[in-house]
Amino acid sequence: MASDCRSALTDDRAEACQFQQERPMAEPTRSRRRILGIRPRALRTTKGDSHPTEVVIVNEGDPTQTVELAEPQDEIDFILRVFPTGPMRDVVEGEDISTIPQHHVGWDKKQYKSRPRVHASQRRWIQTKKKTRKKPAEGYWQKAAQVRTDFVGLEPGDLVVMSLGGSGQVLARDMAEHGAPMGIEVRRCAPYRLKEEREARGRGDDKSGDAELLTELIVAIPHDFHPVRTIEVEIGELMELETKWARAQAERIAMGNRVHARARRAHLRAHREGTSVRTLEEAVAHELENDTEFQMWDATEKRTFRELGEALDRIPIWRKVLGPVRGIGASLGARILAGVGDVQSFFLKLNADQQRQIDGLSRAVGEADRSGQYARGKQELGEQIQTARNGFERRVMVRQHWLDSGEPDLAAAMQESINLLKQKGQIRRKVFNAGLNKFAAICNAHVMPDGTFARFRRGGSDGPKGRPILKQAGYLFGEQMNRTPDSVWNAHLNQNKVNLRKRHPVVECSHCELPWDDGCTRGTPEGKGVEHKRRYTPAHILRMAKWRTWTQFVRWLYKEWRLLETGKTRA
Repeated sequence: MASDCRSALTDDRAEACQFQQERPMAEPTRSRRRILGIRPRALRTTKGDSHPTEVVIVNEGDPTQTVELAEPQDEIDFILRVFPTGPMRDVVEGEDISTIPQHHVGWDKKQYKSRPRVHASQRRWIQTKKKTRKKPAEGYWQKAAQVRTDFVGLEPGDLVVMSLGGSGQVLARDMAEHGAPMGIEVRRCAPYRLKEEREARGRGDDKSGDAELLTELIVAIPHDFHPVRTIEVEIGELMELETKWARAQAERIAMGNRVHARARRAHLRAHREGTSVRTLEEAVAHELENDTEFQMWDATEKRTFRELGEALDRIPIWRKVLGPVRGIGASLGARILAGVGDVQSFFLKLNADQQRQIDGLSRAVGEADRSGQYARGKQELGEQIQTARNGFERRVMVRQHWLDSGEPDLAAAMQESINLLKQKGQIRRKVFNAGLNKFAAICNAHVMPDGTFARFRRGGSDGPKGRPILKQAGYLFGEQMNRTPDSVWNAHLNQNKVNLRKRHPVVECSHCELPWDDGCTRGTPEGKGVEHKRRYTPAHILRMAKWRTWTQFVRWLYKEWRLLETGKTRA
């Protein structure tokens, strides 16, 4: 039931946006930015218990306001700034209440046969029977008696803070998407940071004050809060479409199998009765064409796949990196993007100690450059120095210039600067590799400390488990590359097969670790009671090469994705 409540937010989005357009709101007058701390909850559990979403509104100069959103409609109303907090009041004669949503209007229970003589916004028509050819539509009129008051919600310029994960994913995405044109920013922090702060304040597992705590943490440690970006909204929609498409595809296949079995039985029955005039293929095609449920799922799958392609075209990483890769189509690309989600969560930052080391090395390089040998060397090299891609390569060129010019002292001074830059690079490379390894792990492409590929067995694992959708994507990627001979990654696959066969030239026994045809103890008294299996067969080598190619692809994808996100391009 909790998931049904959350899905209602997405279903009501179009209606909510339409209402927002019909009800323009003025810019609020305040000098400072409001901070809204939100603790998303399940709204209503499977047992029917109410667990409302808690919102704490902090605005300097005003008392802190707490709001509880008990239903999905309440969350929609809060986003649109039409959530009522005041009591009902009577409607004034002639008052225009068209800007107030219908569900915030209290209607008189009296039923009027004729149209009441009140303002058009204060009456409504309730139809009880539809119009037919012989009879007109039947119904009655109602008058508005009361309306809700004191509406609150998102305002332009608000800062919304939430925690990552849980049931707040849809709410955060809706707020970010709706509030972007109004300058509303949504930021989220890792749940463990909240836990640490609760424990530091002696609250243990008590989460009742998380909404207010978030408003304090965004001021104290703003760097721990990550903004919800537009790409997250787009990938969130992509994940929904991918789930919908996968379900429609599974239902279509299952229904097709049932229809095929039914057509097969009917075909055999017709043969026994002597009434068969079709082949089995024709009978199956006829049944599929006339089965309404199969046609419904088939149409849903095609429509959703078309929407999936349109959603992919709006995502830069698909247009510029994944889409051009031969062998990766919309279905595989959607699985990869939906499984990864926000790639910036894998872009690790320097910690405080590492940042201090980097700053110290930068100062040392600056002091070494001020001695003059670097600037003089660049000047003597002239236009040749322009071919270098970065400061490191420029210093290498200057050092070589001083060596060629017979100035070993100046070359040694430049070597010191180069060594300092190498130390900086090692620190940054360590952080980069940590993010890369984290990314590879969730893609099921990581390697264990002993250099072997992590295997996932039923009932346990010898490595951290990745995401199932990306494990499936890795399998499909290997299959596609094996069947796409003109792809770049097919060449990587073939090369990996050659390398693995060089490393394992013969088929071995997994127990004896000896050649299968010469040395394995199967069939001998020593080998009885032990299971002997062949390994490094051609099929085994192919499977190993597929997963090795997937690992290479994941590492390449991370680097390209990082370049795209940071706005850099390869030289």
